[in-house]
Amino acid sequence: MSDVVYFDSCAFLAWLKSEPGRVDVIAQIFDEANNGRLKIVTSTLAIAEVLNIQGYKSPIPVEHREAVRSLFRNEWIIPKGVNRRIAEISQELVWAYGVKPKDGIHVATAMVFNVRQVYTYDGGLNDKKNLKTDYGSVDISEPLTPAQMKMDV
Repeated sequence: MSDVVYFDSCAFLAWLKSEPGRVDVIAQIFDEANNGRLKIVTSTLAIAEVLNIQGYKSPIPVEHREAVRSLFRNEWIIPKGVNRRIAEISQELVWAYGVKPKDGIHVATAMVFNVRQVYTYDGGLNDKKNLKTDYGSVDISEPLTPAQMKMDV
């Protein structure tokens, strides 16, 4: 049985934009996943959101269409659709913690699918560390290497 983590759009964007200090960590996580030791859950929102996240200087250009699409087609990335339950939990997170609605969608998706660890490079969300609702709780951090994950257990 493999471990499961949640990636928000910023974690995927670190890979797609080869962000220094981040891309190597994501590459290690992807290697673990590619070897069957890890699954990555995300919202289908991330598939579109990675193209142009607020705060990033430039969007992913159309020339990178296949790279973006092939990333999300990996069998170890498990996209989950947004539904009413996720949207309403996101509302609760916005009201209780002041998270942005899209961040709330990511956190709520993790909660609904019982994924305890959310990885993000979003500073505003990372500041929250742990979020709880009547539907569950999640820990939020920057992505950890597989070695760090084992030490964190």
